[in-house]
Amino acid sequence: EQSISMVFGREKKMMVRKRVFVVTGWLLATHGVQSIGLSGCDDGETLSEGESELPSREERLAVIEAEVEAMHNGERARWFSFFTEDAMIEDPVGAPPFYNDASEGQQRLEDFWDALVVPLKFHYSSTGEYVVGLHVARDVHVAVTMGETEATIDSHALYELAYENDTLKIRRVNVYWSGPPLFEQLMREGTSAFPDVMNAMTKIVRVLGLEGTMALFGATLRGPGAAGPTAVEAFVDALNEGDESALVAEMHSEAAAIHFPYGTDPLSPAALLAAWGDGASLEVFELRSCGWVTTCRFELTGDQGTREGLAYFTFNKQSKKIELARFYWE
Repeated sequence: EQSISMVFGREKKMMVRKRVFVVTGWLLATHGVQSIGLSGCDDGETLSEGESELPSREERLAVIEAEVEAMHNGERARWFSFFTEDAMIEDPVGAPPFYNDASEGQQRLEDFWDALVVPLKFHYSSTGEYVVGLHVARDVHVAVTMGETEATIDSHALYELAYENDTLKIRRVNVYWSGPPLFEQLMREGTSAFPDVMNAMTKIVRVLGLEGTMALFGATLRGPGAAGPTAVEAFVDALNEGDESALVAEMHSEAAAIHFPYGTDPLSPAALLAAWGDGASLEVFELRSCGWVTTCRFELTGDQGTREGLAYFTFNKQSKKIELARFYWE
């Protein structure tokens, strides 16, 4: 992986919009003179003992593509083979996770397949892929088929890879999507979609139970809701304007962690502003809330060019303010 440095100078404002991860260092210049160096991400926790080099970007993406292909083709055994023994899927984020080594009372990875893959028939297409270390972030368009009824879901997926017995596998999958757009699509279909939806829901309830099913879909409705995107936009405005008090006002505390980019030491709001160049600008779009996280695509611009990526803003459940911000770009 090549090290990347960017010096932000004077230029027009910009927005935060796509997701990615960074393996190496960045340099942010303040007024073209002062700068802060950010180290690359530490992959020690996901590399096997004795492993010192990352596989190629293509090899990392190939694991994800193979897992998705197995899902598309209904290849249950092959699909399971791509996950580590301690793998976990959280889809949507905020719902009870599915575990490969589930303890009593926890949902199993098998439940994810039986409750969701079989009756819903997902088809994924990626509109953006960003790889850093053993993390893969994807901007994903999901087509969902229930009998003769079809719907679409725009989501942000985040994968963590790990070595198991010298084989690169998937350790964790987090999928962020918003429920209301999906429910609105199904309502527009009218009564014609009712039999297909009820058939799919019956199969889901049979596997997860009524409580598990309600928790699954309810996760897309919990959290900050519309206040999440509003807070993120206020965060971006404060950053672009260099307004520390406004930036801190959106955070759970003055010590709230901002990973800019993810994989580097976290910054406080004040430290981020101190490293922010005069002409640097951030712009966000396609904001969506899932559980207590609001995600968005972004564009980050400076005099050396533009970077696109994905950002995740985690909200504190009590204060309903941002307690963790993670920016990913490649």
